[in-house]
Amino acid sequence: MWLIIIATIIAVLFIVTFSSVKLLFSYNESFNLTVKFMSIVVYKFNSTDNEEKTHNNKTSDFKEKIRKVTNTSKTYEDLMAIIDILKSLISKFKTLLKHLALNDFQFIIKVVGNDAADTAIKYGTVCAALYPVSNLLNNCLNFKPDNISVFSDFSGQKTDYYLKGQVSVKLIYLIKFAISSLVDIIKIRMGVNSK
Repeated sequence: MWLIIIATIIAVLFIVTFSSVKLLFSYNESFNLTVKFMSIVVYKFNSTDNEEKTHNNKTSDFKEKIRKVTNTSKTYEDLMAIIDILKSLISKFKTLLKHLALNDFQFIIKVVGNDAADTAIKYGTVCAALYPVSNLLNNCLNFKPDNISVFSDFSGQKTDYYLKGQVSVKLIYLIKFAISSLVDIIKIRMGVNSK
């Protein structure tokens, strides 16, 4: 009897930890984000719905929030701690990227300038800025560089873009990322250099 209960608990834990967390996002005039776990909507965000709430709330002191995270009292120390935290998160995020799957991903950018020369310059600048992003996303599963399209519109009125996609990652990799990042942040708060 106990063996069946233990086996059931282990099976449920295995299913939960190896199930995927899915983030569905899109941007076209407004930003939409839906987080799903095991086909259940865990979180939903729509920028147009939250605009009124944001305007009505008072903004709290950002530096105080940063100092709570970094455990410092001087601006320079804040800055150095934030840089250390960002370096740690980025290095760990690169490892996490290998486990992310990008599905139905599209990023379409229409570049418009004041004239033909300005449009060409802006087009080149956008392509140059997108190259490292595309290179980073290349570590994800199912990502294809041709899912990012940039084109110049010489007769358009304004630069516009459209973004949509679905990111999925198994919960176990998110837990690993969160725990290792938290350990590094604690080390930084305590003044111990993280690698």
